[in-house]
Amino acid sequence: MPTKTPTRKRRFGYLVSIILNLLIIYGVNNLVRWEVPYLTADFSDVVWAFNLSLSVTAFMYAIFMLFDRRWFKHFMVAITNLFSIGALFVFWQVLPLDIPESTVYWVNTGLFILMGAVLLSAIMEIISAVRAYRKSVQE
Repeated sequence: MPTKTPTRKRRFGYLVSIILNLLIIYGVNNLVRWEVPYLTADFSDVVWAFNLSLSVTAFMYAIFMLFDRRWFKHFMVAITNLFSIGALFVFWQVLPLDIPESTVYWVNTGLFILMGAVLLSAIMEIISAVRAYRKSVQE
């Protein structure tokens, strides 16, 4: 099966995505220093999980600049979704927010819904990866 190299437009899009992920990493690493009002100092305990998730995503886009078969892209997005769930889970465990106690329930509910949606997305990406792989083998 020959490798499929991405077009110039796609490579540019992947490069932009890498840059955006790196900018978000920079922002996440500086939120405590910038003294965002609703974040506690405990946010430092969550930064590693966000850095890992965002770094894996940036690395994925770097790989796509070289190899972007449809089935591979679906599979890699599923993997990055799992890292995102991990980051959300760590955030939920630490919950570094300075919010009223009455709001914590709704924040936890929102985080669980978000983790469920990302998990569902990962499952759908795996299904799409299998379908795309089968289709590429038949061609």
